[in-house]
This record gives sequence, C-alpha cells and structure tokens, in this order.
Amino acid sequence: MTGASMNPARSLGPALVGNLWQHHWVYWVAPIVGAQLAVLLYKRLFFKDARSDSF
Repeated sequence: MTGASMNPARSLGPALVGNLWQHHWVYWVAPIVGAQLAVLLYKRLFFKDARSDSF
C-alpha cells in the first residue's frame, strides 16, 4: 500500500477526512502490543529480581 504513515496520530487526520477505516486499527493496536512485548522481553532478559541480591 502506498502512503503509509508510521505515526498513529499522523494517520488519524487522513482517515477522518477520507473516511477510510478498514486498516486504521493496525496503526493503534500494533504500537501498543509491540510496547507490551518489549516490556516483557526487557524484564525477562535484563531485569534482576531484587530479592535474589545479597549484600
């Protein structure tokens, strides 16, 4: 598809004006799901449990 915008807020205006909503949900759902997956991956790989540290 041509004219793709990677910013959900930037995609909202043309969707409103053109009344084109068929695939617009992807611009909002994908970043949210991607952020949640990134948090889970970060916690799994880099976050250490504070209870396991000994002083």
